[in-house]
Amino acid sequence: MTNEHLETEPVVLGPESGRLAVLVHGRGSGPEAMLDLAGRLAADGVRCVLPAAAGGTWYPQRFTAPLADNEPWLTRALEALDAHVGDAEDVALAGFSQGACLVLEYVARHPRRYRAVAGLTGGLIGADGELTRPQGLDGTPLLITSAEGDEWVPVARTRESAEILEAGGASVDLRIHQPSSHAIRAEEADAVAAMMAG
Repeated sequence: MTNEHLETEPVVLGPESGRLAVLVHGRGSGPEAMLDLAGRLAADGVRCVLPAAAGGTWYPQRFTAPLADNEPWLTRALEALDAHVGDAEDVALAGFSQGACLVLEYVARHPRRYRAVAGLTGGLIGADGELTRPQGLDGTPLLITSAEGDEWVPVARTRESAEILEAGGASVDLRIHQPSSHAIRAEEADAVAAMMAG
């Protein structure tokens, strides 16, 4: 079966080899939403791959819906992300909103040591009691954020996800912001750049 999330070529910035960062956009947008962050990382010598979700959406329902309600789209989105990661050893993943949730779910289902992981305004996917509980993240630096009152990402889910990922071996930096716009914040971009350089 064709994976609709792989039908559009990703945007690629930076050198041909070396450190890899896969940057995943949120619902209703596309790779262009991650260009500012990608440009910053590419300037530091990081190869950035910005995949495109079919129709601008990785999966149809909210990330807190039962897993079955987001299938088979969620599985195909995770498979697409896996295709972009490939066999890279030195790889980081970052995403915003729906993309953040997809990135966090991917690393939970494929636990290993990553250079860095950033779930910017996100959390693990599934209804209460369904969340993936990894082992083997092996000290991966992991930034996870949300904001009080965010209409898409409940702070309680972000906090629970941080606890689960830390228990799975990640070195977690949890940041809950004051009420603000649903967007990547400058300090988050700074943190991702610092993680990639570390």
